[in-house]
Amino acid sequence: MVSFRSIASDLLIDDKGTVFSTDVGAMARLVGLSVTRSRHASLRRALALGFISVSFFPSGVRIALRPDLITRQAISRLALVTAKPGLDRVVLSLDGRASRWEIIGNVSLAISRVHAAFAQARMPEPRHLLDTRRLPLSQIDSIAQGQLLPVLRAWEEAKRKWDADFYGRLQNMGHLERTIILCQPRYNSDQLLIEHWGQKRGTYGPQWPRIARGRDFAAQPNLDVGAWRAGIARQQLADLEPSLRVDDAVFRETSGRLIRFHVCRLILPWQTSIGERMLSEVTADRRSIVLERPEPDRLAAQGGTWIGA
Repeated sequence: MVSFRSIASDLLIDDKGTVFSTDVGAMARLVGLSVTRSRHASLRRALALGFISVSFFPSGVRIALRPDLITRQAISRLALVTAKPGLDRVVLSLDGRASRWEIIGNVSLAISRVHAAFAQARMPEPRHLLDTRRLPLSQIDSIAQGQLLPVLRAWEEAKRKWDADFYGRLQNMGHLERTIILCQPRYNSDQLLIEHWGQKRGTYGPQWPRIARGRDFAAQPNLDVGAWRAGIARQQLADLEPSLRVDDAVFRETSGRLIRFHVCRLILPWQTSIGERMLSEVTADRRSIVLERPEPDRLAAQGGTWIGA
C-alpha cells in the first residue's frame, strides 16, 4: 500500500482553465475551509467543486479530478501544465475523493485517460432519448394541482421585467429549490449562464447546485442533456413568450443509473433594465423510473494499476 497524501498540492485548475498555485493553507481558503483542516479534506472539497488538482514530485506528477464536474477548458490547461520533460510517471485519481489511484506510464497516456473518463461521464452510452412537448398555457391549472399558476401570474404582473425580488417570491411560493434561472448577457448573446440551480433539481447530485452558478448552461455534467436543454432555452429567449412543456427523456445520470424521466416545466423569459435577458424554469410533477443500475466499479483498461491512497 502506497500513500501519496503527504505530497502537497502545487496547482488547482478551475472550470475556466484558470490555474491557482497553492499550498495547504491557500487551498483550504480557496475552497472555503478552515486552514486548520487537513490537506486531504481540502483536496476532497476542491474535487467536489470541480477543480483539477496537480502535484509534481521527482520524475512524476499526481493528478486528481472528478470527471463529471471538470470541463474541456480545464483538461486543455492540464495538458499544457503537465507538458514538461522528464515526467516518467503519472499517479491518477478519477474517483472524485482521491481515495483510489492508478499508475500510468507517461503524461500523454494519462491525458488520454482523462479525456476518456470525461467522455464516459459527460456523454455516456447508450445515446439518450430526449423528447419535449409544448402544452397550451390554458392547461397550467391541471398540472400538479395548479402549483405553477401563481408563477405565471407573477410573470404577467411584472410584464416580463426582471426584478431580483422574484427570487423571494419564488421562495415564498415554495418553488425556488425547483427552479433554474439563466442569464444571457447583453455583451455576449452566445452565452447562456446559470444564475441559480435549485437544490431539488436532482439529476446531477448534491454538489452540482453549489458549483453551477456562472457556468454555461449547455456545459452540464451530461453534455447531451445540456445541449438539448440549452437549445430549448435559446428558442424561448428569442420568442420572449412563456412556454409550458412536458419532457420525457431516457438518459444516464452521473451516478451511472439509466433513468426514464418525466417533468413539467414552466419556462418564462424576462428582460432586465440594462438590456440583458433572463430565463426562469420552474418544474413540477417530476417523476423518474430507474431502468438500469450501474455495475460495480471496474479498473479501466490501458494497463492502469490501482493503489491505496
